[in-house]
Amino acid sequence: MWRNLASNPPDEWIIARESCHEKNPFYEQYVWNDETAHQFIEAHFTWFLPTYTTYLLPPQRVDALRYFLLWHFGGIYLDPEIGCQLSIEPLLHDVTALLPQNWPYGVSQRMIASRANHPFVIKVALDITDHGHSWPKHATAMFSTGPIIISRVLARWFRAMRESPDITILPHEIFVGEKGAFFKSHEPQIPPGDEFSIFQFVLENPIGWGGAALALGVMSTVIFGVSMRSKSIRDQTSTSLIV
Repeated sequence: MWRNLASNPPDEWIIARESCHEKNPFYEQYVWNDETAHQFIEAHFTWFLPTYTTYLLPPQRVDALRYFLLWHFGGIYLDPEIGCQLSIEPLLHDVTALLPQNWPYGVSQRMIASRANHPFVIKVALDITDHGHSWPKHATAMFSTGPIIISRVLARWFRAMRESPDITILPHEIFVGEKGAFFKSHEPQIPPGDEFSIFQFVLENPIGWGGAALALGVMSTVIFGVSMRSKSIRDQTSTSLIV
């Protein structure tokens, strides 16, 4: 999603997008902005529009959008800096939902793949709508977006769906990296924005430090389940690549 309509996206993001088109030529790509995102929420999730438009920080809207897009359309969401080094087809074989393992704990929301109306994606989206907004805005953003919220929901999901979680975890070492990974991160040199404000809030406030500690605790409850499920796709992916 590119929010600054007055300028072009960074060159690194253009390279990332073009690499995914090159490796996956049969997939259609869509880049969202504030206007098209608002139109989408208004057209398909009218009940969420008041919450969406009153989010205090743009990262909250960007983060929420990915879950509602996957809820409605299905497909693959990639953060704009994530480029492709390989075809994604081996990752999607017999998979209904795919999340990348986050380092050091939990899972990441930088890449998410799912079919439309997947119950886990719906659960994450609804968790965002239910999250309280009475805390300071940066604390609210920290707990209602990013890897914290999706790792927290995933921990509950694994506990409730032990026999058939219907979610595949992509090991970190084959998610993003220079060699052997499916994706590569193309980080642009852009001025810090709201994300930096959230990080600064964490460092400068006791609430932030407490929240960071709690977040690590939440994500650490996911790591063991993620690690066990990561081995499965690591083996499956290695086999498909060899074949």
